[in-house]
Amino acid sequence: MLIMMATRLIELHCVLKPTGSLWLHCDPNSSHYLKLMLDGIFEPHNFRNEIIWRRSHPKGHAFTRFASNHDTLH
Repeated sequence: MLIMMATRLIELHCVLKPTGSLWLHCDPNSSHYLKLMLDGIFEPHNFRNEIIWRRSHPKGHAFTRFASNHDTLH
């Protein structure tokens, strides 16, 4: 998945205007990997903020693990 995303993010970097913005919606399992990738492609000083929201109906089984109840925007 990361190789596929790297290819797309590099292409987006090439076509995005200097004043443009990119919003990346991802799950908590890959958000830290994608953040490092975005920093490598777009440079860390261009990062503005991270938005995390909690779902009202989380996925997962309460008996076997904690529910997956949030998503991340970078």
